[in-house]
Amino acid sequence: MELAVRHCSDLVSKWLEGSVDVTHDFTRRVRLAEGAFVALCEALLKCEPVSGVALYRALQQVLATRFIGAAGVDELLQVAFRAPDSPELNALLTELSAPAKAHSDEALLSLAIAASLNGRESWLRELIANDEEWRKRRGIVLNGFLTGNRLPVNEAWPEGQASTPHGSLRRKAAKYRYIEACARHWWTTYLTAPDEGIANAAWTLFLRSVDQRAWVWIDEPLKVSPTRNCVRCTFGSTDPAWTMQSGKAKTNSIVNS
Repeated sequence: MELAVRHCSDLVSKWLEGSVDVTHDFTRRVRLAEGAFVALCEALLKCEPVSGVALYRALQQVLATRFIGAAGVDELLQVAFRAPDSPELNALLTELSAPAKAHSDEALLSLAIAASLNGRESWLRELIANDEEWRKRRGIVLNGFLTGNRLPVNEAWPEGQASTPHGSLRRKAAKYRYIEACARHWWTTYLTAPDEGIANAAWTLFLRSVDQRAWVWIDEPLKVSPTRNCVRCTFGSTDPAWTMQSGKAKTNSIVNS
């Protein structure tokens, strides 16, 4: 689609007719080729951010199909986080993270995963830091959905009872970080297991702790045990798509707890 945007601007302009007012004809065109318009939006965000953001907002209103991307996160959301920086895009990301759009723990989880998957963890951490000033609850919840956590997560095992609602929420967020750290630990243990018994135990514990956030690091290179091929044949596929099916149900239980 980038080639079309760069070299066939007249044709692209025809496709975009009515997008500002979201006319009936524009809606009909989008619904006849929804995937193509999502791809067009991504190309415009890269080449012509003003037009790309305008199309993005229009697609939010008219798309009838929800395209699921990596980690089970809406592809349209990931399109915004994949786009290069621009003032228009920054305004769009602020809009997507506002309570009107991200109004539940599940929506905040999708936002955090989309940011981490697409190289915008610094943006996410800045949002969390800014939230400490006034939107504390959102910042605390997002902090719990960060990836790259390592054991031990000391805050997950506090002493005594929380004295404030924010304190209680911080404890819950720490447990979310602990769960993600456990998944990474057991994945690494599985891949580097010296024998099948340890690999089987690590795999079982990995499945008990993994959730969608593992998509951020599951493909990172790691020195693998020579016995891994034998282990994989014995205990099942290590395909992340298969693995994350277990993680999806677990994440749903996390955000609803």
